[in-house]
Formats: sequence, structure tokens, C-alpha cells
Amino acid sequence: MDESYELVGGEYNSYIDGPYSLPDPRGFCDAGAPTAAGAAVIANGCTLECANTSDPVYKALGVGSNGFPGYSPEFSGEYTRDSYAIYGDLSAEVTEDLFLQGAIRFEDYSDFDSELVWKVVRPVRVLAELLPARFRGYWFPRANAGSTGEDPRSSRLRTISRWPPVCSRLGRN
Repeated sequence: MDESYELVGGEYNSYIDGPYSLPDPRGFCDAGAPTAAGAAVIANGCTLECANTSDPVYKALGVGSNGFPGYSPEFSGEYTRDSYAIYGDLSAEVTEDLFLQGAIRFEDYSDFDSELVWKVVRPVRVLAELLPARFRGYWFPRANAGSTGEDPRSSRLRTISRWPPVCSRLGRN
């Protein structure tokens, strides 16, 4: 199978390190003490602790919109690969009490190595009444998805996670 995709370069300002990707971009502090601009901020009623490296003035923001930068020429281009795979499985009821299954899969990719995966299974028969009915796991990508965005209450960047439905019922969101 041949696969390809293209990453188109973004606008220059979407991937460069701007002034807000560095600590104290407005120059409020110098060597642990407030500058004239920092003193004006303090006089205006804001808190500023230049000697404290945990002060928000030293918080550097990620490059790009919501932490996702545009693609630079270094990462732009067309990417291709070819691959092939073969799969086989076998199952047999050896005796009335012994059922065996086996599977093997070989994959080969042009951009990384090949792999041979196999398994042999001896299923255990369980009464159907013991198994939960209509169980379906949560969609894996959504369960692990998250994003970075601005918290509208504090105007600070934070990670916004999506919790599986069971967590939503527990009050987490």
C-alpha cells in the first residue's frame, strides 16, 4: 500500500519564537528587582515578585495558536511510504474440551523496520450469564484527547482535558 500526505508551510509568524515565548517579555524585572516598568505595574495595584522565579511574569507562552505552531519549512513537504502486510489465523476444536486459536501477522514499512507478531490462544469457556451485556469501551482517541486553551475566568493558558463519560458523571469535566 502506498501512502502519502503533504504538510504545507505556515505563515512565518505562526512558527517563530515571538516575544511572549520568553520569560518577562515586557521587561518588568531585571536581576530579581522591578524595573521602572515593573514599578509602574506595582504602583497600579498589581502584584509582581521579581525575586520569585514562580511569578507569572516569568511564565513563557507556547509558540503558535493555543500551543500549536504552524509548520516551518523544516517540517513542510510531501511524505510518502509504502508498506505491505500479510495475516493468517487458524482455529480448531482439537477435542470437545480443547479449542485452540493462533494468528500471525507480518508487516513491512519503507520508513521503518518490519515486524512479525504472533499469538496462540486457548480460550476458556465462561457462562454467558457471567459476562456483562452490551458492554462497549469508550472511544480510545476521545478518552485521551486534550487541548490547550485560554481559561475565560483567569485569562491564563491551561490544559483542557476530555474525561471519559464515567468521570463526567463524577463531576469532572
